[in-house]
Amino acid sequence: MALIDWFRSRGAERPRSSPLRQGATTAERVSPRLIEVTLGVWLFVSAFLWPELRVRVTNTWICGVLCVTFAIAGMGLSWARTFNSALAIWLFVAAWALPIAHVATLWNNVLCSIALFVVSLVPSDTTTLPGGLGRLARST
Repeated sequence: MALIDWFRSRGAERPRSSPLRQGATTAERVSPRLIEVTLGVWLFVSAFLWPELRVRVTNTWICGVLCVTFAIAGMGLSWARTFNSALAIWLFVAAWALPIAHVATLWNNVLCSIALFVVSLVPSDTTTLPGGLGRLARST
């Protein structure tokens, strides 16, 4: 904070388009939950991109669906993002534990699990769903 104040005293202003500025709208920043949704959709799609054993395909697409579900829930309930942390751990373990037919699936799941785990640790800037559903969930 002191560094920002020092720059401001020197006449340097943060650009108006900066997503870090006070009062930035949701459209000006990317929510971590939207990144989780994107990862979940990718997991679902990638499960069917190359030939793989049935158990690994099933694990990958189910993890993708759960990732999207938990990310959407995390938009309204801040504690729900911990489910994606647990899912990321499972995806990482399963990537090494399940039998493999194609190395691309292994590395896809490992990299997605690491990305999902890191993003799931980042709190959301906004905790309301469209229509005020998040506010309703927090008030109960």
